[in-house]
Amino acid sequence: MPYLNTLVERYADKEDIVFIAITSDTEKKVAKLLLKHPFNYQHVTRKYNMREKFMKPLSGWPSHLVLNKEGKIVFQYVGTGKDIVTLLQDVINKHI
Repeated sequence: MPYLNTLVERYADKEDIVFIAITSDTEKKVAKLLLKHPFNYQHVTRKYNMREKFMKPLSGWPSHLVLNKEGKIVFQYVGTGKDIVTLLQDVINKHI
C-alpha cells in the first residue's frame, strides 16, 4: 500500500482525480487496519455495499480501475506490486 500512497501524493493538486478503496470490511476493521498500515485512498466500507454493486464483474482482488471524466472504465487491472504505480500513472496521465 505504501507505493499506492505515492500516487495519491503525486496527484494531490488535481481535484478531479480521486483514489477510492472499496471493501466489504466494516468501518471499524478498516480504521484498525489504517492505524497499522496508512493507506491514503478514500475508503468505502461494507456500510455502503459498493463492492457487491460495482466490483462483482471483476475476476480478482485487489482490482484497480481508472474511470475517465464520463465515468467510463478506461483501465482495469487485477493484482498488486510496484509496477501497478507505473501502469496507473500512465493511464491517468493519458486521460487528464
